[in-house]
Amino acid sequence: MFKPKVFILDVDLHGVINITRAFIDLLANSDKGALINTASVCGFHASAGTAYSVAKFAVKGFSEGLIKDFQDNAPHLNVHCVMPGFVSTNIDRLSAVQGYTVQKGRPPTEQLVNRWKGKTGQNNPDNVRIGLPAPDAAKIILNGVENDQWAILVGDDAVALDKGIRSLPLGAAYPLGKLSKAGNISTKIAKLGDPTYYVGRQSQLKMSNL
Repeated sequence: MFKPKVFILDVDLHGVINITRAFIDLLANSDKGALINTASVCGFHASAGTAYSVAKFAVKGFSEGLIKDFQDNAPHLNVHCVMPGFVSTNIDRLSAVQGYTVQKGRPPTEQLVNRWKGKTGQNNPDNVRIGLPAPDAAKIILNGVENDQWAILVGDDAVALDKGIRSLPLGAAYPLGKLSKAGNISTKIAKLGDPTYYVGRQSQLKMSNL
């Protein structure tokens, strides 16, 4: 059953709202400005815990509300909502190490850590990265801001997931697989949005000639 982790909502949702409040006057008094919020593809469908997904859904909705508000009251400002897919950083591995240590009462073995690294291409003999390289993600975000895109989808997986989830009615994604296998659900939704998509494809920069 849903037991909300309040600290996650405090950081991932209320933190965004509080930071916006802190800088809104400064932005409004500027000649031109941009507010950039970071949501996630977990804001498309619940895939990383209820509280986290709720927060990311809410950041997306909050950003959209700001777009309307800014158009009416501060048209010289832009709002951008960044929605990254899987970006190849150390976050997943470090989170896995911490979670394993808390649950098991001991740190994971080096062999297990290397296996986790291999899944993101960080220790893969073929150098095949599942996640989008961080420099490419940064370039997509910067280009999106420069091109006045309110929704900045980062990665092929984000683009395909966006199309797939919009093709489904509310809640229809979850019979596609058990929520405990969120990655499988995400892949199935992505393939609904783009049948040519496959995990690890990184063609967004090439397709857009950015």
